[in-house]
Amino acid sequence: MHGVFDANIFQGWNCWDTNLDGKQVVGCFNTLAMGTSYAVEVAQHSHTNLLRRAGCLDPSQQVKYRTPLPRGNVLQLLCMMTTVFYRRFPSKHLSLDKIFPCCLKLEKLIKKLG
Repeated sequence: MHGVFDANIFQGWNCWDTNLDGKQVVGCFNTLAMGTSYAVEVAQHSHTNLLRRAGCLDPSQQVKYRTPLPRGNVLQLLCMMTTVFYRRFPSKHLSLDKIFPCCLKLEKLIKKLG
């Protein structure tokens, strides 16, 4: 979720630092209660951006709400923290590293994030 704020609105918070006085900051929040009306949208947006920046989610292959399915043999679906790769391929090509090079990137990202 993108949001630029005047740093001064965070005075009194644990994250406040006097070096931020008068500056603008990007808010990165540690938690968001699932009861919050837009929590699902924030989670979906955050995971989408994380995966795209890591090269694990190709926008040209991503299945999106109310848009036509992407052309080609590979479809990528993302629902919150679950990423699904769908590909039509001959059964002789069963090695994931050959089918989905982005799976290796995703595996590295998961290990890095813990």
